[in-house]
Amino acid sequence: MRIVSRIVVGGILAGAALVMGGASGAGAQAYPPAGGCSLALSSTSVSPGQTITASTVNCPAGYAPGSAVTLTFTSDPVTLATVTADAEGHFSTPVTIPANATAGSHTITSTGPAAAGGTLTLSASLTVVGAGAAGGAGAAGRAGALAFTGSSDTAPLVWIGVAALAAGATLLVGAKRRATVRARHSNSS
Repeated sequence: MRIVSRIVVGGILAGAALVMGGASGAGAQAYPPAGGCSLALSSTSVSPGQTITASTVNCPAGYAPGSAVTLTFTSDPVTLATVTADAEGHFSTPVTIPANATAGSHTITSTGPAAAGGTLTLSASLTVVGAGAAGGAGAAGRAGALAFTGSSDTAPLVWIGVAALAAGATLLVGAKRRATVRARHSNSS
């Protein structure tokens, strides 16, 4: 009986470790994972007039160093910024979503001379939501708008779940041990 309870506890702890290992690394991984140069946005759900950061990621040979790169809100089209690529051909810059942007799916593109010659155009999709709804700031008091009251950080919830599983497993093993000891004691008397 002890062997079975140890196997159960070991399985629960191994499962908890697997869950924790899977939960911690997902937020830090860059997209796309396989080396393709792309345009990354600090937020993909935005309000009109909101400022976000646009930058190149996973670009071993991005734009030509020192070249001008134009960022465009392609749906209207509106030029958001013109930046200079650094010595590695990368950039990171704040851009402001047009105040008159309509709700829905939109694309931001960055275009400039590629380090390997020709033109490099990268794009990233984002969703424009009603004013104030993306970040939750200023949403209170407006009809139909909900304030952001939650958190995207699930690590504490995972730890609480692991602790509950460990406590349950400990209680189960203790109850089994007490039952076994009582049964042995009553049989020997």
